[in-house]
Amino acid sequence: MKLAKSSDAMPCARTLDRQMERILLQIETMDRPCKYKLTEKKKQTQMYGLISQVNSGGNIRFYRAMALGGLMTSMFFTFVFNFILIDVHEIILDRVIVMLYCAIVFAIGFKKGLNQRSYSLYMYAGFYIYLFQSLFACWYNDFSGAYFPIFILINLICIYAFRKDREAIVFSIIGSSTAIVLIVCSRTIVANDKWVFVATVLSSNMLSVFTARIKNKFMREMKLNQKILKSLITRTENGMFVTDTTGLIYDVNQRAIEIFGYAKEELLDVDFRVLRKNPLTQAEIEEGFSQLNEEHFWTQETLLTKKDGTEFKARIAIIQLTTHNSKFLVYRVQDISKLKMYQEELLQAKEKAEEAAKAKSNFLAIMSHEIRTPLNGVIATSSLLKQSELNAEQCEQLDTIYRSGQNLLMLINDILEFSKMENGKLELDPHPSNIQLAIFDVSGLLRASAEQKGIQLEVNVSNNLPASLILDDHRLKQILLNLTGNAIKFTSKGKVSIECHLEKTNRNQHYLQFKIADTGIGIPAEKIPLLFQSFTQVDAGISRKYGGSGLGLTISKQLVELMGGQIEVSSAHGQGTCFSFGLWFAESVVQSYSNDTDGDDCDFSNLQVLIAEDNKINIQVFKFILDRINISADFAENGLEALEAHQRKQYDLIFMDMQMPELDGLEAAKKIRAQSGHQPIIIAISANAYPEDRKLCQEAGMEDFMPKPFELEKVKSMMRAHFPEKSAKKPAA
Repeated sequence: MKLAKSSDAMPCARTLDRQMERILLQIETMDRPCKYKLTEKKKQTQMYGLISQVNSGGNIRFYRAMALGGLMTSMFFTFVFNFILIDVHEIILDRVIVMLYCAIVFAIGFKKGLNQRSYSLYMYAGFYIYLFQSLFACWYNDFSGAYFPIFILINLICIYAFRKDREAIVFSIIGSSTAIVLIVCSRTIVANDKWVFVATVLSSNMLSVFTARIKNKFMREMKLNQKILKSLITRTENGMFVTDTTGLIYDVNQRAIEIFGYAKEELLDVDFRVLRKNPLTQAEIEEGFSQLNEEHFWTQETLLTKKDGTEFKARIAIIQLTTHNSKFLVYRVQDISKLKMYQEELLQAKEKAEEAAKAKSNFLAIMSHEIRTPLNGVIATSSLLKQSELNAEQCEQLDTIYRSGQNLLMLINDILEFSKMENGKLELDPHPSNIQLAIFDVSGLLRASAEQKGIQLEVNVSNNLPASLILDDHRLKQILLNLTGNAIKFTSKGKVSIECHLEKTNRNQHYLQFKIADTGIGIPAEKIPLLFQSFTQVDAGISRKYGGSGLGLTISKQLVELMGGQIEVSSAHGQGTCFSFGLWFAESVVQSYSNDTDGDDCDFSNLQVLIAEDNKINIQVFKFILDRINISADFAENGLEALEAHQRKQYDLIFMDMQMPELDGLEAAKKIRAQSGHQPIIIAISANAYPEDRKLCQEAGMEDFMPKPFELEKVKSMMRAHFPEKSAKKPAA
């Protein structure tokens, strides 16, 4: 933006200089005492109308200058040709006419309220008068001496002065045509010289028109930029202020007037500090200095005050404007009070959502603990009873109890898994595993359910699978259990198959394809998109007939995607369904082994065991389980009793419940680890199944974690893992 030199000057577009040197001094001086007037009238006239972009007659000034130039050049040539070049023929009248016309046009240019278009026509007529006067002088002197070069010069200047291409071209055609006719008709100019004169006229006119078009194009683009700049400034939602380096306001836009409620005259020539709620602090000045040096502009959020005393939060951005030898500051003021209000509401909504999510997680953790505790008694006791001598009816009833408990446990696990997925807390635990054993474990768990329904459960695993792969076998089993369990549930006759094949290998990376197919009820094509939606069954009747939470497939899909794969479904209604997915696994050099060795030959009776558990049902379950493996354990009903028991006796193993009265299991474990002397193996037992709980137990110094509900085989597996050297073979009978 270019600042004009007078009150009626038209602003022109100019590049903003954003490099503010020595800006700290400028910022410090911005907050000097407010409400003082400018003493330099020139500054006020320079800046007035800068933002409002008042066009006070730029074309009038230009043509007035052209009229004055025509008057002065005519007087100059009159003097030269009459007193210096005395050998030429001059008719004074033609020059007097030109000078008189130029003087009249120049004088009219000062008339107030002058129409710009009319005044331009006056000057265009003056261009033609000047053209024909110069042509007459050339013809009268037979195109000799300095007349012809002067004609060419005047012709070029006049063409260049036209503001529109069409007007310049018309002037050029008329002037060149008239000149050529006069040259051709001249009897004093020899034939060869005539072509030189004609070529000179044509080439000079073409050059003049060409340069005039370039100039006019530039002027049009500049005016367009002015209009765009004016539109951006006047119609922006931000208040715009122009001040000097001391903060005195020179001009404002309409939006600033609307924001602050002042009249424009009330804002001009006052310090911007009058609009601030509080003066700038030293820290704010230093921050502004840093921003201006690094980013070439300064932004700040502060409180501003309106005319009626209302305060509002605003964001101010300041850049420096340089024109000629003067520097000014441009303020962009944005009212952000509503934005801050929306941000506060959003923050409150976020906090409420986080509180709700935390409350839900706490609720699920509490419910999980409360349900798993009695469920541990149901599953563990029924598992022990199944090993006793029972008649057929009792076995059937006991099996119903056991399967009901397992189904309830699966439902709880699904809900907890889904909650962890929602909170983004589900993580994989890859480690060397035998994938064949994992698949056969799944088939072993589900074979009884398949046989009970009279369907065949087939397992087809490639023989060329690597012995050990890096994977989270627990999550893979969960996927296969969900998909295979669903297949068995929705198949009444025929078979269910589990397949795993090695599709391709890239160095030590192996791509395995899994398929779970059934001959069940199938899924209509239009219902397939509903399969993986949470708490959704493809048919309301399915939930009533087959049961289920509607989470199994959702969890399986997310687990497969977490492992880097994608589940695909192919199905035909009444003909069965096939779920398939492929996963990449890295081969491990460490062989994985199964802990499911025959534990019936192991004797742990030489171990000293302490059970720290406050729930009577779980205590009874532990007694049943430990009696089966010939262990006589001591019991403590809270953490303090467990700590005292440890101090009295050297235990090899402590099963420590996490939540107990008086002193919980975590604190009890920490106190035991803080003591010197003998240190037992501590295994946490808890109905909480979140990874955070395992981590807390590990941080407290516990070696392992056994979630509830647990059965005999799980306890034996834990003891074999931690005391392989102390287990002894039973003596032969």
